Amino acid sequence: MLLGQSPKIESSQLAPHRNLAKVVARHAQHDYRNTIPQYALQSFAELDETIRADGRPLILDSGCGVGESSVQLALQHPQHLIIGIDKSAQRLDKSKSHALAASNVIFLRADLIHFWQLLEQSQWPVEKQYLLYPNPWPKPSHLQRRWHGHPIFPCLLKTSPEFVLRSNWLVYVQEFALAVEYLKAEQFHLQPLQGITPITPFERKYQASGHDLFELIIRCKSE
Repeated sequence: MLLGQSPKIESSQLAPHRNLAKVVARHAQHDYRNTIPQYALQSFAELDETIRADGRPLILDSGCGVGESSVQLALQHPQHLIIGIDKSAQRLDKSKSHALAASNVIFLRADLIHFWQLLEQSQWPVEKQYLLYPNPWPKPSHLQRRWHGHPIFPCLLKTSPEFVLRSNWLVYVQEFALAVEYLKAEQFHLQPLQGITPITPFERKYQASGHDLFELIIRCKSE
């Protein structure tokens, strides 16, 4: 789709889902565990060795797509190591051209479900995690496909002390904030984004198309 021609999200759901609290509470009752394939275990183990040898604090770009956002984060945080994660080999192939602009970024091909399970068990020095424009799954029946409605959500919140979520659908951001509140008392700030310099292709396209953009910052309290 050409820049400036992205349609706004349309949904019959105009407010946070009425079943959100029930779904989040059910998922919080049990640790989410599924079988992690051997290739995922091996790639995570290899990256684990690199991270422990490097020693720098980490910023994660989960669902990094073609990697433009990862490189922008790397340039903004030169003292950190940026890890861009995406499950698409095709998208990550395009990240190679972006990666030339920064030396402190590493890309990992991985399913985020597997990655977050392994990350929860690791001792990585994660300082912040970005979730930039995840698939909104806007139909009401899609609630459990959204990250905050998925069984992985309690695990996800244990993987970083701070999260930055951006979306062009306010309902998604509001639901995410509510889901966090249901699980534990955290500090969060929701704000509209105006006149920003885009750091992802989607952000650039949505902004050029006149979409309202929103950012949610979550800081997890120490237990």
